[in-house]
Amino acid sequence: MRKRIFKKNIKLRQAINYAVDRKAIVSDVYNNVYVAARGIVPPVVVGYKKPSRAYSYSASKAKRLLKQAGYPGGKGLPTIKLIYNTGGENEDSALIMQQNLRDIGITVALKGLGTGAFKKALRDGKMFMFADEWQADYPSSDAFLYQLFYSKSKDNLSGFSDPKVDRLLTKVRKTVAVAPRKKLYNKVENEVLKQAPIVPYVFIGTRVVHARKVEGFERTALGYTPLDRVWISNN
Repeated sequence: MRKRIFKKNIKLRQAINYAVDRKAIVSDVYNNVYVAARGIVPPVVVGYKKPSRAYSYSASKAKRLLKQAGYPGGKGLPTIKLIYNTGGENEDSALIMQQNLRDIGITVALKGLGTGAFKKALRDGKMFMFADEWQADYPSSDAFLYQLFYSKSKDNLSGFSDPKVDRLLTKVRKTVAVAPRKKLYNKVENEVLKQAPIVPYVFIGTRVVHARKVEGFERTALGYTPLDRVWISNN
């Protein structure tokens, strides 16, 4: 969002969101263990509500928005460099996104960096576009929306800044009642998605295997298992 080409062109940002085939990434890269992310807050978070501005793959919408952005068929748009942290499945995901964007006329050059170099590049804020992951410290919408999109948050690596979103996030942090908080968080998420400063594409998932006699086994929203609740059935 600090780059001129993205900062003032919401249609371009929305076009990129519609161009990414999240389901293909989930199936081809993560063997359907991960979940396609159409929004920012994971469904396992308490108070989750499906955002009305959720994105799904649509090459036709992406092409239409790209034309409205002033780059019909990608004409006139410079090559976008996508930086990712090497290791794991990051490169495979980036390759699919590269092809998705190529299909609507956007040329993407990929560059993988080791962890140290990648983190330094993030801190410097000089990357054109980057693929990163976020793991919340606590299972709340605040851990995603305030941390990543409040203009003065140190974790706001996308450079997103919007007075309306800042006001809503400040208001929700002062709101105690549960129902109004949920409503405000949902409003924030929809506003951020509309402005499309990022492309959320997967939520991390895990595959669990255990014997049928194991009872009480569950994965929490933070991804751990409270073993004091697990017991062995004699049946």
